[in-house]
Formats: sequence, C-alpha cells, structure tokens
Amino acid sequence: MKRGITLGTVFAGSALCLLGTKVIVDHVFSVELYSCKFDSIISDSHRNEIFDFINTHKYLRTISLDNLFFVIKDRFKIVKSIKAYQSGQRVLQLDIQAVRPQFIVNENYVMSQKGLLFDKKLFDKNLFEYCKRVTVKQFGLANLSVSGKTSEFPTFCKEIIYSLPQDSFEQYDIVLEIETKNYMHDKLNKNFSILFNRLYVPDEKILCACNQLKHKLEDENRCKSKQVKRWYADVRFKNQIVLYQRGR
Repeated sequence: MKRGITLGTVFAGSALCLLGTKVIVDHVFSVELYSCKFDSIISDSHRNEIFDFINTHKYLRTISLDNLFFVIKDRFKIVKSIKAYQSGQRVLQLDIQAVRPQFIVNENYVMSQKGLLFDKKLFDKNLFEYCKRVTVKQFGLANLSVSGKTSEFPTFCKEIIYSLPQDSFEQYDIVLEIETKNYMHDKLNKNFSILFNRLYVPDEKILCACNQLKHKLEDENRCKSKQVKRWYADVRFKNQIVLYQRGR
C-alpha cells in the first residue's frame, strides 16, 4: 500500500468506488476499514501517522462519529474538520481538512489563524512561500508539544503578531524578545530599525512616519550600509518617536 499521496488520493486497503457516496449521520456503527482523503497542505509523513492511528486502534471502528471526530482532532491538532462518507461495504471514507498556517515562527514552526503553534514538518513545504515570517527570541524547540498545540508560546507575541499591519512583514524582519523590547529591522536598509513594545505596536501611521525618517537619513547620507552603528526609531512613547544611533 502506497502511503505518500497527493491531493485526491485515498488511503485504503483496496481501490474504492467513490461514486454515489453519501454523508453519514451521527450514529453508533461498525466498520472494517477507514479510508482517508487528506487536505493537500498536510505533509505525507503526517498523513501516514493519522491514517495509521485511525486504522490500528480497533475501538475506533465501533464508536459514534462524534466520538471518532473528537478522538482524531484531540490527538492531531492540525485537523480542523472531518466529514464522513459511505464508501463501499463496511468502509467509511474520512475527508480530513487542516488548519491554515499564517506565520512561520523561528523557521521551525508555523502558527495558525487561531494562534496555535505547530511543528513545520506537519505541513507540505510548498505552503510556506505564502506565510509571513517572525522570530521569537525566548522560544525554542523544547516548548513545542508532540501534538502540535503549545501553551508555552508567549501570549504577548501572539497579540503583537496579529496587531501589526500585514504588509509590514514584507518590509521588515520582525524580532520579538520581551514585552518591553521588540524590533522591526528594515529589509532594504540594514542600518535602520524600529523599536517597540507590547503597549505601542506600530500601526500604519507610525510606520509611515518611521519610513519618512529613514528616507531623510538616507538623503543626508547618514544611514549607509557600511556603517557600524544602526539607527533606531523608538516608538515606545505616546505620540512621539525617539531617533538615535548605537551599535548593533
């Protein structure tokens, strides 16, 4: 049996006829086999893990759909929704959809729309080109649980990530350290950064003002790429921006 599949391929012990499939209502049932159709964003290896779990635990063949869905989603946090279809005699097909990642965190993780954190290896690598990137200094691999969800990811980081203007991730490298000190490093000029905190997260108006300051420094040849010191626009104060220069 081939395990690595592409979108639309169905896991099963034999070829299945999907014509005339019918959505199953919730009831207690007994099946011989589950086939699985997976969301294309789930990696091949994680599809195999989910499929093996479902078909090697025999008690899952005699429980209600509600309980079956609960067990799968509780075990595999990547699963967002499941639909069940009759697909042959005593064979049930499960259509499994995944949560959508929005951000890549520290190159090893992805964060979903609801702020859940997952190991990057659970998702197909072709998905990552559409994700925004952020670095969190106080977070490491040991904080991530096997199931994918974590309670260790700092709450203030989630708040900041979702508060920043979405297009700011294109212009800046976002580096989160602590609640009182975080950075946005300009991608086009490595000698210019924005310093902010949890209380004063830059909005579009502040970013525009910082951008004007950067252009002024560039026009005056005071913000060159070969300079040892970097310019910081500190926006951690109400209604003001403090501009200064210091070592990296």
